Amino acid sequence: STEVTPQRRKLYRARARQCLRKAWFNTWLCRNDLPRIAREFGLLDAVEGRLKSARRWLERSLEEARRQGARQELYFTLQS
Repeated sequence: STEVTPQRRKLYRARARQCLRKAWFNTWLCRNDLPRIAREFGLLDAVEGRLKSARRWLERSLEEARRQGARQELYFTLQS
């Protein structure tokens, strides 16, 4: 069956968080990815109901996008 059960959704979110953690720790290599990764952490936290953490991640994404002058990342984060 191709049905996505609650257990499978939980597994997918755990894998997404694991990938994001790995990406976050590798940002020393490519700082341009910081706003996107922070935004994705924020969105994942929002989906999981961690609203305070989600807000912090999204604010971090906005700050970094502004610092880098990354208008597209700023736009995407504001749309989130």
